[in-house]
Amino acid sequence: MYGFHPANINFYVPLTSIYGTNSLVVESSPGGEDWHAMESHYGQVIRFWGAQCAHFTTENCTATTRVSLDFRVIEDNYWDEMHDQYTSKPGYYTVCELVDRNDNKKEW
Repeated sequence: MYGFHPANINFYVPLTSIYGTNSLVVESSPGGEDWHAMESHYGQVIRFWGAQCAHFTTENCTATTRVSLDFRVIEDNYWDEMHDQYTSKPGYYTVCELVDRNDNKKEW
């Protein structure tokens, strides 16, 4: 839909409260077209299937500015088969690996 591998998962982190027209509008399932504005507060993390579910913003008619962060992740077992329009852009994707600190604990 947006040119991303279908296994991409989106994470949306509002830095202000989001509601109504100052929010991201999404459908609940691919092709569902059952649009709803996400509602959340500062620092809460929203996960959704943005590579498959349509999403957009509208004109913000509230008195609150929309400020947010978003990022995408993909499971490592899909990494080798990943070929989307962003794969060839240096730095767009970065592999995050667990590191063994010699105490049998895995840390990021």
